[in-house]
Amino acid sequence: MIRVDFSEPHTASWGRWRSKCHQATAKLIDSVASGRSVRITSLYKSQKSVWFDRDGAFYGKCAFCEVSIRPGQTGDIEHFRPKKKVTDENEMPVLVTDENGVQVEHPGYYWLAYDWTNLLPACRNCNSLNSAPSGRLFGKGNRFPVDGSHAWKPGQEGTETPLLINPVVDDPGEHLIINETCIISPRNNSRRGQICIRILGLNDREGLLDSRLTEYRNARDKLLRLVEALHFRGTDEQRRLLQEISDIHKGKSPFALAARQAIEDEQRLLAPLRTFLPSG
Repeated sequence: MIRVDFSEPHTASWGRWRSKCHQATAKLIDSVASGRSVRITSLYKSQKSVWFDRDGAFYGKCAFCEVSIRPGQTGDIEHFRPKKKVTDENEMPVLVTDENGVQVEHPGYYWLAYDWTNLLPACRNCNSLNSAPSGRLFGKGNRFPVDGSHAWKPGQEGTETPLLINPVVDDPGEHLIINETCIISPRNNSRRGQICIRILGLNDREGLLDSRLTEYRNARDKLLRLVEALHFRGTDEQRRLLQEISDIHKGKSPFALAARQAIEDEQRLLAPLRTFLPSG
């Protein structure tokens, strides 16, 4: 998971969609206030291409595990705050106290169902509940643990403290670190880091660790080949490798967290590249 700089598009289609979402949200809030059932449509998916654009802010990757979601593969728009039901990190229903002092199950963050700031691109493994080879449950599903009380009315979310990391709002680097074996660990025993690793199964999902390790080795190999190519300035090979390493710094490559770490681990090779490589 890496930090993602995602800004709201300024296209006519996005503007029309935002207007429809605003109207749909008002109806949802009114329905709940009137005691009617909540009905959430697929309207929130209408601009899905923005989140999965391979040239967009997420570069066609899952916002959580960074797996590349290619055309035809399973990927969906994930609600960071669940839209219809909320469970804790152990998949137990979250209870809130209503106006009558009665404990009821959390209704979900229905008022954020169409809010673009609550939407993220996610792969099936991060978005849904699954079982790891060890038998342990992983995947976000409706899980949304917080530090303290859950918001359960419109506007309350501003005072809520999520324990999951939203890579658009938070800097995952403050909570997660990765080593040369591509195991992800909580930075400084960060509780948010611990919960994200456990809920998303970042270290024990089948194939995920191997994929990160492959990207780590590929990035290191590119750096080694670039050092050799610097002896032949202006070559196509040099320009290609410089672009690929630049893409790693931008976060464009899958598993960029691992690839960036590979480059950082080879600091001794970076000295002759200072004038070529992007900062950071």
